[in-house]
Amino acid sequence: MNTFRKVLAFLFLLTVPFSISAAEKDVLGLWKIINDKTGKARSIVCIYEYEEKLYGRIIITLDDSEQPYDTIDKPEAKAEKLPEQPYYSGLDIIWDLTWKKDKWEDGKILDAEDGKVYNAEIWYNEKKNQLVIKGKVGPFSGFQYWIPAAGSDIPAGFILPDTAGWIPRIPRTD
Repeated sequence: MNTFRKVLAFLFLLTVPFSISAAEKDVLGLWKIINDKTGKARSIVCIYEYEEKLYGRIIITLDDSEQPYDTIDKPEAKAEKLPEQPYYSGLDIIWDLTWKKDKWEDGKILDAEDGKVYNAEIWYNEKKNQLVIKGKVGPFSGFQYWIPAAGSDIPAGFILPDTAGWIPRIPRTD
């Protein structure tokens, strides 16, 4: 019986890394950022991993009617509140999050519209099928809830980028 318990414990330990790994990966992919004030989607972000850290890059911005305005391959709108005024599409707005226990944390998130950077935590809420974004400044925090982007959200002819070759580009915010 003692050997049986050891085998069960060993098998359990083998499955733990796989379940943790799956939870880590649930956040990867395409997500729609929802405007807190209007409730409408304003952009599509690609969440990707680089050297075991999590990053997020805007690949499509949406107009007021939630139609694609510009894309990472044809950027038009600029983040005027940032020092170098980079294009929104192609801008990394999430960086340096590390996986700890059950969420990504200790990273940063940028509000590109006002140029402010917040400490960030991110996790996937499976029950609601949404990405929970927690931005923090000191003792204060706020939440955003992003939803998965669907194939119909991607403009015709747009080729999804291959994130395997992406290197993070952290914007200047000073």
